[in-house]
Amino acid sequence: PRRQHTPMPKGANIPFDGKRDSESKPLTTKPFRQLLGKLMHSTQTRPDIQTAVNILATRSNVAEDKDWLALVTIRNYLANTANFRLALGKRSDTPLLAYADSSIRRLILEQEEYS
Repeated sequence: PRRQHTPMPKGANIPFDGKRDSESKPLTTKPFRQLLGKLMHSTQTRPDIQTAVNILATRSNVAEDKDWLALVTIRNYLANTANFRLALGKRSDTPLLAYADSSIRRLILEQEEYS
C-alpha cells in the first residue's frame, strides 16, 4: 500500500451533504459499501479513523470515485500504522493521572430501580 500518514488526505474536499456533484457519475464498479463496513468495524479499535470514516459513510448512497479513493487512503493508513503502539512508561517524574465521572454509579443505580 501507498505510504499514508493521516487517515484523510490534507485538503480533501469530501462534502457530507448527501448530494452528488452534477458532472460526476455514480460509483458502480467498486465495493464501496463493503470496504466502508469493514472500516466502520475497525473504528472500534482504531478511533483515529472515526471522523474520516463517518464523513464517508454519509456518501454511501452517492459515492463517487473521489470517495472510493478516500476509503482506499484510510485502508492504506491502517496498513501503514498497524504496528504503531501507545507506549506508557516512566519517562519523567510526572505521574499519570486519570479522572472518572463519579455520577455514573448513580445512573446505574437509577437504571436498576426501573428494570
